[in-house]
Amino acid sequence: MMAHTFSPRRAFLAATALATIFAAAPSLAQDRIGVTTAVNQSTDVERTAVRKTVVIGDNILFRDRVITSNDGLAQIMFVDGSAFTIASNSRVVIDEFVYNPSTGSGSLAAEVTQGALRFVGGKLSKTGSQVRFGTPVGTLGVRGGIVNIDLEPSCLDDGRCPSATASLVFGDELLLNPDGGGPSRRIYQKGYSFAFFGTGAGVTVETVPTSRLDQSRLQSRLSGRPGRNGGATVIPTNEDVVASLIPDANSNLAPVTVLPRPRPEIVRSGFAPEENEVGIPTVTNQIETTIVEQATSDVIRDDAINNAEPPPPPPPPPPPPPPPPPPPPENDFTMRSARTPVVPGQEGAAAALTLLVNDPVRQEASYVRNEEGEIVRIRTESGTSLPYTEAEGDRRFRLPSNTLGFNNGDPSNGLLIRRADGFVLYYLQPATPNGAFEQVMFTGYGGVATPLDVFFPEAGERDPLVRTYRIDSNPQWRRQDLNSQLPLLNPLVAREFGRSLLSASTTDLLIVDANDFSAQPGFLQAGLVIRGSGFDQRSVLSLGVGFVSSTFEDTDDAGVFAIGSRRGTYRVSSDYGAAAMTGAISNADFIVDGKPRTIYGANGETIVIGTGAAQNGDQVYADDAVQPLRDPTVGFVDVQPSSGGFLGDNELTSGTGLLANLVRETPVTAFDRVVGQFEGFAAGMMETDNGRAVPMRSVETGQFVLQTLVQRSGVGGVVIVEDSQNLDDTVAALQVPFGLGTIDLSGRSDITGQTEAAVPIVRGSTTTETYVDHDTYAAIEAGYNNRPGSPDTKITTDAGTSAPQVAGTSPATYMIPSTLVPQKELFESAGVTECECKFLEWGWWGTQTETEVADGETRRDFVHLGTWAAGDVTRQVDMPTSGSATFNGHAVGNVAAATETGTAHYVAVGQVKMDFDFGERAGNIQFNNFDGRNFGGAVGMQDAPSALNQFGGRVSGGDTSGEFPSLTGNVTGAFVDGPRTHAQGVIGSFDASERGWRANGTFVGQR
Repeated sequence: MMAHTFSPRRAFLAATALATIFAAAPSLAQDRIGVTTAVNQSTDVERTAVRKTVVIGDNILFRDRVITSNDGLAQIMFVDGSAFTIASNSRVVIDEFVYNPSTGSGSLAAEVTQGALRFVGGKLSKTGSQVRFGTPVGTLGVRGGIVNIDLEPSCLDDGRCPSATASLVFGDELLLNPDGGGPSRRIYQKGYSFAFFGTGAGVTVETVPTSRLDQSRLQSRLSGRPGRNGGATVIPTNEDVVASLIPDANSNLAPVTVLPRPRPEIVRSGFAPEENEVGIPTVTNQIETTIVEQATSDVIRDDAINNAEPPPPPPPPPPPPPPPPPPPPENDFTMRSARTPVVPGQEGAAAALTLLVNDPVRQEASYVRNEEGEIVRIRTESGTSLPYTEAEGDRRFRLPSNTLGFNNGDPSNGLLIRRADGFVLYYLQPATPNGAFEQVMFTGYGGVATPLDVFFPEAGERDPLVRTYRIDSNPQWRRQDLNSQLPLLNPLVAREFGRSLLSASTTDLLIVDANDFSAQPGFLQAGLVIRGSGFDQRSVLSLGVGFVSSTFEDTDDAGVFAIGSRRGTYRVSSDYGAAAMTGAISNADFIVDGKPRTIYGANGETIVIGTGAAQNGDQVYADDAVQPLRDPTVGFVDVQPSSGGFLGDNELTSGTGLLANLVRETPVTAFDRVVGQFEGFAAGMMETDNGRAVPMRSVETGQFVLQTLVQRSGVGGVVIVEDSQNLDDTVAALQVPFGLGTIDLSGRSDITGQTEAAVPIVRGSTTTETYVDHDTYAAIEAGYNNRPGSPDTKITTDAGTSAPQVAGTSPATYMIPSTLVPQKELFESAGVTECECKFLEWGWWGTQTETEVADGETRRDFVHLGTWAAGDVTRQVDMPTSGSATFNGHAVGNVAAATETGTAHYVAVGQVKMDFDFGERAGNIQFNNFDGRNFGGAVGMQDAPSALNQFGGRVSGGDTSGEFPSLTGNVTGAFVDGPRTHAQGVIGSFDASERGWRANGTFVGQR
């Protein structure tokens, strides 16, 4: 065994530094995410444009840029125990660090732009949390263990010299999402590395044994040089160390060997995960891992094992997939483009719209072949020459000029994207710093058109399916360094949110068949971010819902296409008004066999998602009577209040283009699908157009209704909320239907939930909702009877009159369950335990209504991230008449708090506990730590307006100290049945207020 010398003097210096660092005063650690535990000069930190040299013990803060010189070296210890060793001549930026010590959860993100780095995982990487590194060649995600990243590596043993390497030294998993949108790769076993060759879109990656890399140079760069003192002014001597007690707790101990748990997996790199495999969402060029398998504890042994048999070498990686089929043999074909159009009424306006719609430009094109007959490029009839490849993947290029009617022919940057079955797409933007915010174009051709029977099979031909499409990273946003995972967001808003969107909770694009194929397949895609708390919170919910159709109407040209609506709301800052998201989702259609097609590949493998409406020839396809909810507006349109608007008028219309690729098909029978009716409560902070905040909530059981109709893969319902504090001079109540609306389900034997109670009946329409299973569904506003908009959306005035939604306008309503886009960080950061409550439902809703309240006078009202709670409400006749129970759960709602400059709006959560005596029909409910306040009070059973039960009461309280009981409010709720017994859970709504602070929300709990 090789002896390792250990200097007592060096041990004392390091240990003393660590003891001093972690005993720092709380005031110094307020924004600290880590400290420097070892430094060789010179190492600098650049913070808010100020650069200084660091020494041992200096704090490291969020967004610090660490820069090392030729002799520099730095080791950073983060508060979760993670460590960076940054080599000489390196640059590293700490992009994100969130850590909850009580749960070990959070996220860490860094950008390595130069040099080399070693990462040793702490609690974050060992609990399945997000740990990711951005590099010039891709984004790396780490689970457990130790990883080396080298952007200046030595050559391989075969003489080839990679541009970068990433090695799994020890641990569970190293994930790669390469720049350029190529397939994700994984390493599951230590001793293997990713080797990158080339840069930019032309980069290639191989998985190789780390033994093929020369690690000695990297090791020397990561090791300290003799004669350095880390900037310490007093250097301890060996005598100082001997006199201390440190050797007894460190160097004088017997050797300890840490052996990792053996793993049976082999090294594997490939495409999307299989059906039962943990997934890697690749919506953008950032990795967000969702790991459900937790790493087990390492085995520690007191004796060093030197003679253990080495593990057998792993099998070689699987062979690469076969090459795609060659392009069609004919040389001539038609290309069709989608580009930024001129928006009516804004001719001559600044082209900041970033609007990708079908504003078609057709050109004939031909393949250009070399002497061997190989296709080397494409030439359009107007003379533009485009690159070409037969290999699937992405390739960047630059056009010095073009004749495509784009960017005035000036230089443009481009991206060539090739997918299955010969599908080719070209993305162009001006070659300027803000090119993607000026004008964009997609042009290409479809390869193989998807047959109709893929989505519309004959009866008995196949079982219904759920098709999962992975959305590629957005080329338009990637070129502008916009790393958002919400593909339907206005790019200008994404730029404002910045890296707040990196850890969005998102879904893939899901397309689901109706059980009996009687309805068109529906699709949905959603994402939600709630970042920060209180006055520092920003939030956005993005949703796309629509359907797949089998033909272009008014033509005999059969083709498969998808069309839908984009909905959602966002708040870029707590003191800005909430903006609503509207607009149509469609396919960018390209030419296949001389005809426009929008879904490509023999099995529907590729969809190009754009904005605007479907096309009939070269004309925008108008809304029709059968599908009244399609948006006639071309592009995505943001609607913001008159007060607190974020965007300029010429920035409200926006959009983007996305590529979605089929990764999985799953039988519908594999999902938990429930035919049911669930009643409950809703709440939301209504923001008037003039900026006033009005808490609105359901005050009766059943003012929120959710119906799931599995056979159609559909969902519908209604939200009814009232001005429970009588703060608005006009509005008494707001009614918002969604999806299929509501129908009378009484007498149906197949229904889960109570159907004896009368529910509000509102009319709805198909193609405005999608239901995959009881955790995965969404709906937007409901319309009917050939009338665009949503006529059953209305307000009831204080005078008792009804004011419906203005005809022809969309209220931009959305409704989703919390399980669609979970928000664990929202609860963890507040120290609140989210109720598991699996037999209950709760979620989010929002709207932007426009109603006529007087002759010619209209008003607009916004609700951003309202909440709802529902379940199988216990019938009055089934309520227990004796005994007592304690219910524990959570509350989630909205707060409007006065600031020096106006009003801040944000989402808050808290704990809920209710004790109830069924014999006395009375109890007590307590809300704790809801936005720093505790409040509660007595509740008792009330007369319900139907066969269902209801309880209610008043609450009071104040801040968590209990010294200032200045808060008052109200609560209404109901007991719900569970799998074990009647009245197993509770749901309800509440409001509370004190001077300068108002809140409302919903709650759920279980015994």
